[in-house]
Amino acid sequence: MKKKYTPEQWAGRITKAYGITLLVVAAVLLIVSFLMYLEPVQEKYAQWLVYLEDFEYQITTLQDRWMIVIVLFLLFLVRCLLPFYPQSVILVISGVVFNAWTAFFINMCGMALGIALRYYTGKEMGEGYTLKLLRKYPIFDTILEKNGLSNSVLLFLFRLFPGVPPNSVSQIYGSMY
Repeated sequence: MKKKYTPEQWAGRITKAYGITLLVVAAVLLIVSFLMYLEPVQEKYAQWLVYLEDFEYQITTLQDRWMIVIVLFLLFLVRCLLPFYPQSVILVISGVVFNAWTAFFINMCGMALGIALRYYTGKEMGEGYTLKLLRKYPIFDTILEKNGLSNSVLLFLFRLFPGVPPNSVSQIYGSMY
C-alpha cells in the first residue's frame, strides 16, 4: 500500500531536498576552488581560456547574424526534443555573438519556443502520458492529486527546483489539460 502525503509534507520534503542540493553544490564549488590552486589544473584552465577566446573570435567574425539566430532557435528546438547537450551551451553562444539585451531576448524566445513545443507534445499525447508516468512513479500520484494543493502550483514549483527539466514539466502540463 502506497503512502499518501499531504501537500504540507510534500512542501517540507521539497524544501529539504532543495536545501541538500544547495549544500552539495556549495561543497562541489569549495572543492573546485581548492583544486584551482593546483598547477596542472591551472594549466588546463589556461588552455581552456585560449580555446574559448579562439571560439569567440570565430563566432564574432561571422557576417550573417540572422542566420545565427535561426541556428540558435533550431538548437533550442533540438534541445527540447533530444536533450543530449546542456541548454547553457546555447545561452553562452548567444551571449558571445550578441550584446547582453539581444542575447537575453533570443534566449527567452528560444526557451519559450522549447517549452511551448513540449507542452504541445504533451497535449497531443493526451492523458495517457500522465497515467503512464503515474504508474511508473507512484510518488507523482500524490503530487498531482486534485484534492490537495493545486497541481498547477506544484508543477510551477518543479520549474524552480534544479534537476527537474522544465520541458518535461511542460509536457506533463500539456498532457493534463
